[in-house]
Amino acid sequence: MLAGVCDAQEHTEDGRRYRERAQANRQKNFRAADTDAASALNEHATSLTGQGLYDEAYAYLERTLSIREQALGERDFDTSTSLLKLGILLQLRGRDGEARPYLERALAVRVEVCGEDHPATELVRENLRPLEI
Repeated sequence: MLAGVCDAQEHTEDGRRYRERAQANRQKNFRAADTDAASALNEHATSLTGQGLYDEAYAYLERTLSIREQALGERDFDTSTSLLKLGILLQLRGRDGEARPYLERALAVRVEVCGEDHPATELVRENLRPLEI
């Protein structure tokens, strides 16, 4: 609204700055809402996994990953957690070949974000070890 007033009064530079600031705030609010939704989906997936409902949990974990990739990016710790959980769930189902790419992507992110020797990085390595032949 303030941007429109500035434009009407021919203060177009001020109007542009207000519009950019408003857009940045909207983006920030959308990301926060998206990450909250992803966390809720993730919790539900954990509950389903505990009940042995693996196919249902997998669907929720895929959606969580998609939201986190869009909201946070592919190189974010929370995104790597979603990758790790998908990989572990696939391992539980005996689908090691499908699990490996998720775990490898999670490891790459953890190395970049946390470092080679961080416990969070080692956790991913521990899940990859059974897949090494």
